[in-house]
Amino acid sequence: MSGVDSDADVMSLLMKWLEEGSEEPETIVDLKWAIYDVKKDDNGKIISFRASTVVVPVRLLVLDMGDDPPAVRFVIETPIETIDYDIKRKAKIYRAMLLTSRAPLVKFYLYGEEQLIGIAADLDKRSIRKKEVSDALSMLVFSLKAFIDRVNDEEINELIAADALEVLIELARKYVSEGKSRDELIEYLVRSGLDREIAEEIARRSGAKSRGEGPILYK
Repeated sequence: MSGVDSDADVMSLLMKWLEEGSEEPETIVDLKWAIYDVKKDDNGKIISFRASTVVVPVRLLVLDMGDDPPAVRFVIETPIETIDYDIKRKAKIYRAMLLTSRAPLVKFYLYGEEQLIGIAADLDKRSIRKKEVSDALSMLVFSLKAFIDRVNDEEINELIAADALEVLIELARKYVSEGKSRDELIEYLVRSGLDREIAEEIARRSGAKSRGEGPILYK
């Protein structure tokens, strides 16, 4: 595909690519992402959405950046709050961000009152292609790992791991709400690459029930 005809088509197409996935994924786009938190403007045009997948448990934000320039931004949102870090620690983190930002397409930035770390890549929405999206997402995931390795901070490692687990639990709850039983959920998680023990713990924490156990209740 060479491009799309309108801004609305771009965001809808991206959601379609990510949500549909493939039974035999060859790229990161093919991984069957769960779409949520879709936001539209007053005219019904999609301006942003979030997505996550079991295989790569990150929080992906996709934003229509408008027409000056005409771009779509892909962001991995991290749980790393830098606002209360001391100067020495911030300097170490900022250096790691700067060095990792040398990767093609990728840029690190701080956002929000807590000065959270985000990792972004922009694509021209006039000629967006599935391969370009796959390359951008792969580079974002690679850059997150490279940043974690470069900063070498135990607390940050724990934050990222805990957030990944929370993403998996949130996804599991979504699948349960759509009708998956405990056994179906566990098998899906295992097929996606998780160890069975971890899959069983995620199923437990998601509130998944075996068939015939009655309604699923959330606190």
